[in-house]
Amino acid sequence: MTQQLSEKSDVYSFGVVMLEILSGRLPISKGRYIVREFRMAINPNDHDYYGLQGIVDPAIHDAAHTAGFRRFVQLAMECVDESASRRPTMNSVVKEIETMLHSEGLSSGSSSTVEFEHVGTASTSHPHSGEVVTAH
Repeated sequence: MTQQLSEKSDVYSFGVVMLEILSGRLPISKGRYIVREFRMAINPNDHDYYGLQGIVDPAIHDAAHTAGFRRFVQLAMECVDESASRRPTMNSVVKEIETMLHSEGLSSGSSSTVEFEHVGTASTSHPHSGEVVTAH
């Protein structure tokens, strides 16, 4: 490890957060590292829990039977790949999560893409409050 922060180290950290969400556990607990626990437990042949029955947070236990769950786990594991060059970009992670949400019918209607339809105008309304914002 180079001990240098980069986009790929951010992706790794985000992958750890994804594993925390899946398990409801801290990254390191009782001397056990969450990434290692997932790596050792995953079983692609287990069509019900992907080998993670003992790790998945009980609050989302029923979601383990969905295709989105399996893909979320796979994406998290791609993010925590030991080789930084094999980790996805943060942009592709966001797009993949948006695709998963859309596939599960959970899309909020928003997107990670930013629209700049009012670029160059002196005033516009704030996208969330509707309040007019004027440039000085």
